[in-house]
Amino acid sequence: MYAISLQGEPEPLVVDRSGRGLGRGATATVYEAYVQGQPPLAAKIFNDRASMDPRRIRCLLEKNPRDDDDLGDSGFSFAWPLALVSPNRYAQSAEGFLMPRVDLSESFHLSACFSSPLKKSSTSPHWPLNIRLLVAARICAALDLLHSKGFVVSDFKPENIRVKKSGEVFFLIVTLTAFPQELRYSHHPIFRPDTSHQNFY
Repeated sequence: MYAISLQGEPEPLVVDRSGRGLGRGATATVYEAYVQGQPPLAAKIFNDRASMDPRRIRCLLEKNPRDDDDLGDSGFSFAWPLALVSPNRYAQSAEGFLMPRVDLSESFHLSACFSSPLKKSSTSPHWPLNIRLLVAARICAALDLLHSKGFVVSDFKPENIRVKKSGEVFFLIVTLTAFPQELRYSHHPIFRPDTSHQNFY
């Protein structure tokens, strides 16, 4: 039984690991997770506990970019950490983090939304120009919000962005290279990406 701490006290977390999970990457797998009294959530569990740096997640937990903004239906959302996930309520270590659960069953990778209309495919929506511009505007608004808070996304690529048929944009991975000034204490190092594009500074 996993555990999280949302209100200061450890709470049991049920992680459904019976199937393949909601998503799988090179270092972690995302599973459906449940906390009593909460809607379904998602837990990102790392394959190797040593590959996860809990300091980074704690920095993200201290400042959610949407906490101070009444954005209403902004058309975009983030897989922002909600809590660290521990193997049990007594453990001091963490194996992953909890994040919002978003239904991506009828969504597409960003690259599919902007592919050539000549390439007919059931996995690509081939939206008209006005919808593509709406999606592009929402991506820009999401990045502008992060930048206004002092956050910089290093893993910004089409594979990490999903777009629903409604045009809603969801950022799957939020890997940050810089943090707001108020988080830059001695115990909060400025994280750099492990790998990045050669033009990223």
